[in-house]
Amino acid sequence: MYHKLYTGIAAELPGWEVYERPNPNQIDRHDTLRLRNGIGQEINLTIQTREKRLNISGNWPQYGTEPGAKWSYPSEVREESPSINVGLGKTYAQMARDIERRFIPEYARVWDLLKARINKTLAYEARQRENWALICKHGVEPYSRGNGDHTATIRFRENRGYGHAVMESADTVKLELRSMPMDLAESILELLTRDWRKEK
Repeated sequence: MYHKLYTGIAAELPGWEVYERPNPNQIDRHDTLRLRNGIGQEINLTIQTREKRLNISGNWPQYGTEPGAKWSYPSEVREESPSINVGLGKTYAQMARDIERRFIPEYARVWDLLKARINKTLAYEARQRENWALICKHGVEPYSRGNGDHTATIRFRENRGYGHAVMESADTVKLELRSMPMDLAESILELLTRDWRKEK
């Protein structure tokens, strides 16, 4: 019964198809089935037999395509997760029209907001990795720690001092240098203030 319902609704929704079928041995349970379109959006169809209705909700994009990538949630863009109920007494075509009219537009709107946030986040993280690689080219001893922060120990040869480098953002780095001989400290300060002296 439920399998016929799911495939019947999918047939009435252009661009959407059944993504995973219920276990044949669990057809008469409260199964949830997904419909998926060509850009990866997913609609969850959940039978609620006691209420004699079908609940429609959606899944949200992930932060990347690798296994285990973090899922996004509407709360990240200050939105609610849309959801509607459709009576089981309606025809497949009527259910599909309800989904098209009452659910898909709001679901697509929130999906687009999340995709924009994900793309911005991934671009930021990629730029941070690229800039961190530039820091690591200068002989530092790098290690990464939680939340994407990049930190490294800096050790100079011949007792010329030590310190730390920390990526504060994708485009800025915090350098902390300690126990440096005066000649090296003077050279660094001269480099840092060179443009400022030219302006004066």
